[in-house]
Amino acid sequence: MPQQVYDDLLHGALNGYWETNLDNRDQMAYKRIFIGALRAVDYLTQLPEWNGRELGVTGASQGGMLSLVCGALHPAVTFVGVVHPAMCDLTASLHGKACGWPHYFYGQKQPDAKKVATSGYYDGVNFARRLTIPCWFSFGYNDEVVPPNSAYAAYNVTQGLRTLKLYPATGHFWFQEQWEEWREWLRKQLKKPHPQPLSKGKGE
Repeated sequence: MPQQVYDDLLHGALNGYWETNLDNRDQMAYKRIFIGALRAVDYLTQLPEWNGRELGVTGASQGGMLSLVCGALHPAVTFVGVVHPAMCDLTASLHGKACGWPHYFYGQKQPDAKKVATSGYYDGVNFARRLTIPCWFSFGYNDEVVPPNSAYAAYNVTQGLRTLKLYPATGHFWFQEQWEEWREWLRKQLKKPHPQPLSKGKGE
């Protein structure tokens, strides 16, 4: 659609969506977002192009978080590739550590108890601990959006075969070498010796 549509949403209905109804588990904005991601996987499993075996989810930042959700909750997903996943270890700042985006409780000494409780239902760590499928994680040490300790918190609790590829110098972006390694891991999981190249867009 025309760019103006997205600009209007950014400054209107979706402005600050990440904390909408943070005090209500069932009305929290991410409930709809997570369910939408799962329905997208449902759609993919109905396409005739799917071989009925391998199905991966991958993404960076918020897309990484949605990958954790789909990998943890959808039975058809067989592997997950994640780069600097957002929304992990959301209450870490209440214990003197850096927390993942959207940094709900930074600087708060007495946070709203309902918001703290609700955040647990949407914390990437609680999805990552359900992962028993192969996972590939990558992140850097200069990321102020997704601090590395929050990404480690998710990686450390996964239960399946896991791979961690650190690129210490990166912030909330990736290097070309990192991109190539990410893509190659996905190719191997798909068991395609000569796949078509993936789009190089950075949509999250």
